[in-house]
Amino acid sequence: MSYEKDEHLLHEIHTIVNKNIDYIGELELDESLNSVGLNSLRLIAMIVDLEEKFDIEFADEEMLYENFSTMRTIFEQIKAKTT
Repeated sequence: MSYEKDEHLLHEIHTIVNKNIDYIGELELDESLNSVGLNSLRLIAMIVDLEEKFDIEFADEEMLYENFSTMRTIFEQIKAKTT
């Protein structure tokens, strides 16, 4: 995937994450989303939004907090499913 596509993907993920945690601002790639408001209910809503946006599905065993704990881990999950 090219740099531009990666940047676009990160922007799309950032938009969904911010919507689900009610956070305005830039998130660092490795910043804990838990520290800015991600909880179990918001996590499920965020996963649903990610699945709908990118037309993917996460298996039950993939729905672990550590797979969605930072922008980087979310990016890696989405990139693996879309390439």
